Amino acid sequence: MIRKILLTFLFLLTMTDVMGGEGTSDAEKAQSLNRQLDLFLERLHMATDSTLFYSTIQSIVKTAVQCDSFDSQPDKKGKVKIRFRNANAKRITPLRDRLLDAGLFYCNHNESAAAISAFDLYISTASSPLFQKVEQQVGQAAYFASLLSFGKKDYQKAEHYADLALRDNNYAKDAAEIKVNCMKEHLKTREDSTKYVVVLQELHERAPENHDYFTMLMDYFLSPGHEQELEQFAKDEIRKDTTNVMAWKLKGESEMKKHQWDNAISSYKHVERLDSVNVPTLYNLGICYGSKALQMKDTLVDSRGRLTKSERVLIRRVIANARDYLEKVRLLDVDRKVVDWVPPLYQVYYVLNEKEKAKKLKPLMK
Repeated sequence: MIRKILLTFLFLLTMTDVMGGEGTSDAEKAQSLNRQLDLFLERLHMATDSTLFYSTIQSIVKTAVQCDSFDSQPDKKGKVKIRFRNANAKRITPLRDRLLDAGLFYCNHNESAAAISAFDLYISTASSPLFQKVEQQVGQAAYFASLLSFGKKDYQKAEHYADLALRDNNYAKDAAEIKVNCMKEHLKTREDSTKYVVVLQELHERAPENHDYFTMLMDYFLSPGHEQELEQFAKDEIRKDTTNVMAWKLKGESEMKKHQWDNAISSYKHVERLDSVNVPTLYNLGICYGSKALQMKDTLVDSRGRLTKSERVLIRRVIANARDYLEKVRLLDVDRKVVDWVPPLYQVYYVLNEKEKAKKLKPLMK
């Protein structure tokens, strides 16, 4: 107990020395900080709990860097005489590595701010001359700092740390996901959106096996105002991989929006060949055939609203295709958990004059 009091008293004395008068030279400040460092190291050996241990380590690293800064300043004659760097590098470097442990300790105790502070101290001291002869783990510190900052919704800081982590191959993939999610959270201008898409496309090109990037691009292009980009994106993806089911779906959806029924049918049939029980695709094929039949009718009727016999036969064949696909959907999605196939199928039965089938469906109509 007496030793602790004595250490505290000596520590306060060294603090007074460091903050000494205007006449204090850089060399004197460095010497005073080095004495303070000695006291911190003694305090570290006496630490009885993790919180005090890790807070002392942070104080040690900060003090060591500050000491080195004063120690490397030229004297009145312009000469630089570094006295403490080698000794401090040897004794402080192993302790600086414990900043990573400190960050994880605070993480485990839900102290995000303290954890970020510990990781940030490790990152910010990486360029110090004290620590140039050791392997740096900035990528790890930056990744965890980015993850924690994102959790606190500090997207600007999270993106800053993610950019640092991207330089480390061990953390680049995970850091990239944080970066694009940060960018997604602050899309305010057209320029922001452009940067976001460019970065996302680059990441998708680098890691096509990561479906998250594809999904994020898809979500962006499916938002209003990006119809042309969506179509081009789908075509580009199909060009790279003709078995990309999702790309064929996107292409079909884009074509449906433009009422290009034959093109949409062709796209969805590609999906069907790759996945014959994909309910949304089979449903869309039914809708496309039904819509195509309606478009044909509007195009083929004469001025009196009449169709020739051959034209009626042709349209009925198209509607029959719609019925066949919607009946497949009915078998696969009996409880209508995926799509509500009842209204379009009822209309198809009605148009084809399949009265008994339509009658059985009518109670299911909402």
